[in-house]
Amino acid sequence: MHNSTEAKVTSQIFDYTPEKQQTVTLQLSKQKITTIIGEEIPEEKIIQLFENMDFKIHSQKDIFEIVVP
Repeated sequence: MHNSTEAKVTSQIFDYTPEKQQTVTLQLSKQKITTIIGEEIPEEKIIQLFENMDFKIHSQKDIFEIVVP
């Protein structure tokens, strides 16, 4: 906008979500992750990778429950 002399602000920008977004939870096995990636990754590393992307993750007996942010 600063480079165009013809640009004009017509309204405020806002994010409106009328309904609360539904929580999405995935369940993946360690074997499925290994199959998708093509390489075995230690459980601690899998958890760290998901947490670094702000996913909530819980593991129980090689099954990961992942809550999408």
